[in-house]
Amino acid sequence: MTEFDDCSFKEYLSFEEEKRETYKMFGLKAKPNGYGLTTALDWEWGRVKDVQVLINKSSLNYSEMIEILTLASKKTHDEILSERWDRVFKLYNFVVKEIEHINELEKQLAYDPEPDEVSAGIDAFNEMGYFVTLNRLAGGDPLKYKAILEIGYADIFATLKLNNIDMQFQRNLMRQRERKYNHA
Repeated sequence: MTEFDDCSFKEYLSFEEEKRETYKMFGLKAKPNGYGLTTALDWEWGRVKDVQVLINKSSLNYSEMIEILTLASKKTHDEILSERWDRVFKLYNFVVKEIEHINELEKQLAYDPEPDEVSAGIDAFNEMGYFVTLNRLAGGDPLKYKAILEIGYADIFATLKLNNIDMQFQRNLMRQRERKYNHA
């Protein structure tokens, strides 16, 4: 068993690479602990989306890790650096676990576009990320963006889920009416 130093995250970052990698290996396997941070379902929608964008990147460096933790915990950069290295990893693991849960929930909102929508270029919306959803929730009114970003994630998710169900219902109803009309 490796013995670990009782040090701050700032001190951890100054370790030689081999020592830092050993700590990191153990840190990333540490049991998640939010240290009083609530579930991401209770966070503001904008905070969840900002953290989600950073965590879902293919690679992650320590600066981004600190940014994720400042967003999620609302602690300052210096407060994160002064935390014990293992607490930072436990908090990071907690945030990653929460975002993984959000990612799973959001799979329920997945939308399979119709072939005509694909040929019309619906994929271009993907380039805008969550801004498309924000704009739609605001009814196209940028004056409402800030208020929407501050609404709890669970409330926004429920709204999006309801919109998704309604859209699918309307599509199915339209198809049934078309079939009925075409057979009449």
